[in-house]
Amino acid sequence: MSILRLLDFTLGIFVQSALKRRIRPRVLQLPITGRCNSRCITCGVWKTRAPREDVDPEALKSILQDPFFSSVHSVGVNGGEPSLHPAPGELADSLLTLKRLKRIYVISNGVHTAKVLAMMETLKAKCAARGVRVHLTISVDGVGDVHNSVRGAPTFDKTAHTLREVQARQSRYCDVLEAGVTLSARNVARVAETSAFLDRLQVAAWYHPAVPNKRLHNFDDHSFDLLSSERTAMLAAELFFARFKDKANGLKARLRAYLTFRYLLSGGRKRLAGCNYLRSDLTITENLDLYLCAVASERVGSLRSASPQELLRSGAFARAEQALRERCAACGHYIIFPTPGGALQFAAALLKPAVWVSYLMAAARVRLQTAAQRLSPLQGFRQKSKTAPAQVPAPAQGQASASTASTAWQE
Repeated sequence: MSILRLLDFTLGIFVQSALKRRIRPRVLQLPITGRCNSRCITCGVWKTRAPREDVDPEALKSILQDPFFSSVHSVGVNGGEPSLHPAPGELADSLLTLKRLKRIYVISNGVHTAKVLAMMETLKAKCAARGVRVHLTISVDGVGDVHNSVRGAPTFDKTAHTLREVQARQSRYCDVLEAGVTLSARNVARVAETSAFLDRLQVAAWYHPAVPNKRLHNFDDHSFDLLSSERTAMLAAELFFARFKDKANGLKARLRAYLTFRYLLSGGRKRLAGCNYLRSDLTITENLDLYLCAVASERVGSLRSASPQELLRSGAFARAEQALRERCAACGHYIIFPTPGGALQFAAALLKPAVWVSYLMAAARVRLQTAAQRLSPLQGFRQKSKTAPAQVPAPAQGQASASTASTAWQE
């Protein structure tokens, strides 16, 4: 993160948290289609009877040219399944009208290899010309039947094939490749197999809890929730604690793991992570409706019929924010950066091993000094015996010599 971006981020957090003011969005979530070729137990998009829409690239381009979106630097492209969108090239052109855009994040199920590769190749070529980095996350929710069970279809081999194809020629398709592992009550007990599989492929993994989600039409379904039973919650907590303790993961990954661990340990009642979706970042759906976040936000309005500024003036943003605020503390999504309290607790957790090791080292030094002090008279006695053996008087009858006594002491 550059110094300027860090300053912008810090100032944005201050304005949102301390001043309770809305700032222009920096991040957009963009589900570009309602169509999907999976039947996931953690998602209800495929169940909805509403017409399956694809985002209109030209309409989206017009919307994104509004000055309200002039500070956007990152866009998350998802769905549905984004590779099913019929015009990825035109969609890329629409996104690249964002003048400050630096990164595009794509999440795909990897089921249709040819479509995924075609979409990513087009997107990567267009973004490379603008200096925009492309991140691709392919969802892997288990190995073999575990993945198939979560995804509701026998798709593991297809997804694994797509992952290998992208990895073999990554520079052609993306700048960063990773696997996204959505943890649910269905797969958390088998997550070690998933980790081993991804380790063998040498693909980085991003683990996150499955969360009831309004946009995914499963907000009232907790059957897959990790918090639905004490067992699955503790299995997940153990995983995230282990990832926090593993120094090979890097500080950012360890921070996210710690924040998720503490959320799970609280039973989903206390969140130590901040979130920019209440007063900054936004979600634009495939039918161009505007939401604050994808998880629990009410619809702010339609961008087909009103501009963001008009929605601001109408009070639509304020009403959506008021309805959402009470749900934020118990939300397990978007666990990325800490609150001030979360940062302090993370730092304290990092320092605990250092304090313990320092204590052990200090205790060891004290023990060595004490042992040295106890040995010093004996060492002086031995030195004196070596330098002046003739001065040692002959032992009286029934007494041992000094050298004999020394030898007996050593034995």
